[in-house]
Amino acid sequence: MTQLELLGEELDLALTMLKEGSFVLLHDSLGRENEVDMAAAAQFTSPEHIGAMRSEADGLLCLKGQQIINEPLKHTKE
Repeated sequence: MTQLELLGEELDLALTMLKEGSFVLLHDSLGRENEVDMAAAAQFTSPEHIGAMRSEADGLLCLKGQQIINEPLKHTKE
């Protein structure tokens, strides 16, 4: 099996896990922070997910919001 085929299988597995409400672990490159982030689909996130992210991933939580929510929160310089 080629590396590209293996990567495709890993991506398919990650997408399946996200659709089932599980975490996936994302590793950035060795040339960057060389760290792993936990990711989960927002629609499946539960208090247990938040607890796991806070205790197992240094407690930093990030989410993507829609523009209607983000716009009022946008920082403006005076």
